[in-house]
Parts: sequence; structure tokens; C-alpha cells
Amino acid sequence: MSLPRAVLRNADRRGYWLALSCCLFFFATYVLVGAHALRVIGLGGDEPYYLLIAHSLAYDRDIDLANNFAEQDYWAYHPSPLEGLHAIPQQAGGAIISVHDIGLPVLIAPFYRIAGRWGAMVLLSAVTALTVALCARAVFAHTRSPIAVGLAALTIGLSVPSLPYSAQIYPAAVAALLVVWMLSLLDPVQHPAPTQGQIVAYSAAIGFLPWLSIKYAVLSAVLAGMGLSFLRPSPGERRARRWTGYGVPVLVFAAAWVALRLRYYGSLSPAAQYGGWGLGAGRILRNIGALLLDQEHGLLPYTPAYLLVLPGMVVMWRAGRRRSLARLSAVLVPYVLLVASWSVWWAGWSFPARFLAAVVPVLAVPLGYLYAAVWHKRRRVLWRGGVVLLIAASAGLSLFGMYDPGYRLRNRRDGSANLFLDLAPRQVDLTAILPAFVPYSSAVMFPAARLWGEVGEVVPAPDLGGREVRHTGQGDLAGYLARGAQEILAAGLYRVCATAQVGAAREQAGRVEVVIPGSEEVQILALAIGGADAGASTEYEDICKELIVADRTRVDVRLWSTGKADFSLSDLWFERLGPWSPELYALGETVPFSDPDLDRYLGEGWSAAEPWGRWAVGASSSMRVHLKRRDTVLTLIVFPYPVEGQVQRLDISYNDVSLGEHELGVADAQEVSVTIPRAAIGRQVDVLRFEYAYATSPSGAGGGDRRPLAVGFIEAKIRGQE
Repeated sequence: MSLPRAVLRNADRRGYWLALSCCLFFFATYVLVGAHALRVIGLGGDEPYYLLIAHSLAYDRDIDLANNFAEQDYWAYHPSPLEGLHAIPQQAGGAIISVHDIGLPVLIAPFYRIAGRWGAMVLLSAVTALTVALCARAVFAHTRSPIAVGLAALTIGLSVPSLPYSAQIYPAAVAALLVVWMLSLLDPVQHPAPTQGQIVAYSAAIGFLPWLSIKYAVLSAVLAGMGLSFLRPSPGERRARRWTGYGVPVLVFAAAWVALRLRYYGSLSPAAQYGGWGLGAGRILRNIGALLLDQEHGLLPYTPAYLLVLPGMVVMWRAGRRRSLARLSAVLVPYVLLVASWSVWWAGWSFPARFLAAVVPVLAVPLGYLYAAVWHKRRRVLWRGGVVLLIAASAGLSLFGMYDPGYRLRNRRDGSANLFLDLAPRQVDLTAILPAFVPYSSAVMFPAARLWGEVGEVVPAPDLGGREVRHTGQGDLAGYLARGAQEILAAGLYRVCATAQVGAAREQAGRVEVVIPGSEEVQILALAIGGADAGASTEYEDICKELIVADRTRVDVRLWSTGKADFSLSDLWFERLGPWSPELYALGETVPFSDPDLDRYLGEGWSAAEPWGRWAVGASSSMRVHLKRRDTVLTLIVFPYPVEGQVQRLDISYNDVSLGEHELGVADAQEVSVTIPRAAIGRQVDVLRFEYAYATSPSGAGGGDRRPLAVGFIEAKIRGQE
């Protein structure tokens, strides 16, 4: 008997050191990732509110946030006003009680008091690393395979959701640790005979889970039922001691939690926080599909290694671990069904798979069984390659996302995941292939009442059911009615719109602008609203224009009001129509320069469109075009801005290949033809450039126009050479 015990002791020692190594490695990784995330995106979503509750507990020793909002105690980690209070309404005495559960703030409050947001981040990094370590220990206890331990730890620890949420101030990390530890205590392979102290801690964990979030109450109920197996006393142990140790902690936590819920929420229903929910089978099945497959908030697009869970469960079943598998299923199924019953299954503005982060780590054991089976049996080369490829893809996607987490992982719920827009070449639209379960609309909305404006005021709109809009009247000052609708747009084709109501006016009432903000702002779209041809309407209408974004760009959508009409703005919004493509720059056979839609092709050196065409201004101007690869004849109808004693010259080049210089000797309109050789034409978007001998402002001759005018462009004709 001594040999087996020695072997087991050595195996336990190896499992301990493997778990400790995983804990240290992932703790260091998570601290680095958390530091990077705090530096590049700071805190967003619900995170500032959790920290503000922790601040109130640490410094005021209460959960009333009224004074904390008034004194802006959040400014150290969120240096801008928090939008909305996230508060439970109708509290006595003007108190502000957060809608968020207080379990996480209670845990992080001491660390917040010591080191602020960094203390909270480091604590949650340690919690997530400890969760991975427990997973590693569980896998080793079941498989005795260090390779399986390493692969399972990488799958759980370096992928979505564990890696992103290790750096986030959310309760899921703590819930995952408790669930993994409690399941390990129920597992006779890991803990053949739990001690009385472990049973007391298990009971306290059951009671504490709902304090983290009410959605974890279902996990508490399931784990409480499983824990009844602890009530069988050991030989020589009194039954009352077991019952007391198991029953008292959970009853104390549960009673306090129920009292708190009823006092502040008035309900034990999850709908008090998470909005509408329903038990319709169709709704639940759709939302389960979304939780797993949605390209913005689902699990599998970001961590395809979890596709191996089902084969792992089959291996686990065949290995005779059916009770362990049943316990895993009993935890997963009710919780996923609960989350899928909610309207907000995607968990709001957050990283992917937020609601699944609390239960995904329990999948380490079936994954470990599969990895052990693949690695320790012969003729499994293809399986090994597939496993490594899926794990590498999962870790790679997660790290790629966390390099720029604010853009790549915090999605807009518009059906186009930013990570996959960034991952592929701009001509390839992976988002058109991946599933999307858009909850509302693919349009990204910016309510005007929530935007900043230089002019106008926020008023209720009777036509919109009393919804607030921004309004300016005829004769008011000109200025920006709304600005600050900032987004990072991937390359692609977009529709940019304003939902507005414009009164009768003969002149232009306003202008939608898309601007690239910076030290020198660049306007890339201008859309006139109102004017002599528009007519008046008492209804709100969508006024739209297409926008091409050739490269990933931060933009600010704005609306300028002229003050020459009664003008009400409900929303600024945009919608992605498709991927970037060279075809978006394909020109027709006849190109009138008077067409405002020609703006998409124009680079620097152009004025706005006029009824006859448009002026080229400055020393040169350019166009972005896509042509078929053939010898092409370009014919321009142009005329020079006349300057006495000077002769205008037009030098034309295509992709820096000179096509010749042409003298424009008379002021009348004239044709200029050049041949663009096939060899100069690329397969993407090319640059057609015009350079001029002079550019002169009419203001020098006593006029009011200060533009440096060079050549007037009326029309271009493009045809293949015969």
C-alpha cells in the first residue's frame, strides 16, 4: 500500500506545482493586460459605477452615492461626468442607490482604499489567475497529464472571456472563482473527504454568489442542492455539526440579501435590473445561438477552441466520469437558460461573452480529457494539429483584441464586429460571413439631446411622443446644433443620416458634416439640409448621404445650423452598408464635376460643386479612381481662370506617371485628352493628379472671393481605347 500512496503524494505535489506555475504566469499576464487596458481605454460601461460604490464603502461606509456624485468622487478614474446615475428610483431622502449589486464593491473596497482603481484591477487579476490555477489542478487530478494541464490553462486563461475580463471591474471574475472552487470541492477525484472548514466556506460561497449579481442566484440554488451530499457525517462525527456548518452561513447571507433586495429594489426578480425577460422557447433558442455565435458578443467567434468541449465531454463520458459531467451540466444549463431569457442577453456595452464569463472556466475538465486523449494515443497527428490550431487562434484573437480593446472588443451592436473588420484586408468582409444577432437595428444612433451643441436648446417633441430633441428657431445664431458623435469607423461604405424636422425656408437650414478631428480637422462629408428645393415638412425625416471610408478613421458626425429656419434634430446616425472596395471608386463614362456625389473621389485642391462644375484651387488637385486595366482615354472639358499676361498649363499624371502637359491658351471651355496606359493602372484605388502653372484669388482684383482659383472643371469622359 505504501507505493500507491507515495505515487499519489508525488502526483498531488506535481499538480500543486503546475497550478502554482499557472497562477504566477497568468497573474503577471493579467496585470500587464490590465495596465495596458487602463492606459488605452480607461474605464467604461458599468465599471465606474462599481468603483464608485467601492469608494463610498471605503470612505463613507455606506452605499448612498448622492454625495459621491455631487462631489464627483469618480473623477480620479473617470475624468468626465458620468452619464446617468444607474440608480434605483424613488429612494427616500434623495439617496442614490446604485442598480448594481454590492458584492464586488464590498470585496474591492479595501484594495481601492489602498491603491484606487489599480488596487481593484490587481485584485481581479489575482482572482482570475487563481481561477485558472484551480482549473489546472482539476485537469491534472483527472488526467495526470501535464500537457493536458498546459493546453487547458491556455484555452481558459488566454482567451475570451477570461483574458479581457481579468482587466475589467466586473463581478464575473469572482463568480467564476467561486463556481470552479465549489465544483472542485464536490469532485471526489479532487476532494475525497472535504473538511468541516471547507463545508462552511462552501456554504458561505453559496450565500455570497447572489450578492455579486442576482443572475448568480440560479448558480447558488443548483450548487446548494449539490452540496446536500456534505450532510452525511464522517464516522464518529456528529450530524448536527455538519448541518450547522452547512446551513448557518448560507442562511445568514441569504436573509441579508433578501432584506436588501426588498428594501431597495422591492423585488427579487432579475427584471428589476436587467429589464424584460420571457420564457418563450423561440426567444430562448435564438438567444442561446446569439450567446454562442454572435460575431460581436458571442463566445465561439472569439474562442473557437471551445468547439472542442463537446468532443471532450464524449471522452469524459467514456472515461466513466458521468457524475462529474452531470454536475457540470447542472451548473451550465440553468444558468445559460436564465441569461438567454433576458432581452439584454449581450450584457450591454462590454466585451464579448460577459454573461458567460462566470461559467466558462468549468469547461476546463472536459477539455483536459480531450487533450490527454489526443496527446497520449498514437495516430492522432491530425487531432493534435487541430487542437493546437484552435488554441492558437483563440489566444491570438484575444490578444489581438486586447491590443486595441476599446475598438476591437467593445462593439456597437450593429452587426459588424470591429475585430473581424480589422483582422481581414479591407476588401474582404468577414462580418458578412459570421452570424449576427443584432438586437435592435444595425444603425448606430446618437440622440441629439445627449450631444453637445453650441446653439439651440433641448425640448420635448410632441410628434415623437415627448422625446427630447435639439431645436433652434429662425433668426437664431448660426452654429453647431449637435457635435460630439465620435466613432472609429473601419474601412467601408456607410450611410450617414440626420433625423430632422425643418420648417419653411428658402435658404439652406443646416448641414451634416463628417469630420476627422485633430489639430487640423479634415471634413470628408457635407450634406445640405433644407433650401429652396426642399420644401417644408411637419414630420421628422431621415436625410442621408453615403460615405466611403478608405482606412480605419476616427470621425465626428456634426450638424451645423444656419439659423435661417425652424430646425429640430432628433438623431445623428450612421449605418455600415458594406466593405471597402475599389469598385466604390469606379467612374462612369461621363463624370460631371457639378455632381455633389463626386466628393467621394476628390482629394485635396477642390472647391465645392457649383451648377456649371467646380474649381480646382491651389497648385494641384487630385482624384481617387478605380479603372479597368486597359489603355484608357481620359477627355476633360476645362477652362482656365484668366489672368492677364499669364498662360495656364495643366500637367496630368496617373500614379505618378506623367501623361503630358497641356497649355490652356484661351479662357473658353476646351477639350484636353490623354491616354492612360494599362501599365500605369493598378488593381486598387489609383491617384489621378492635376498640377497648374498658377492659382490666383479674385480678391486681388477687387473681388470678394479669396479662393486661389486655377482651372474650372466641367466634365470628364472615360472610355477604353479602341
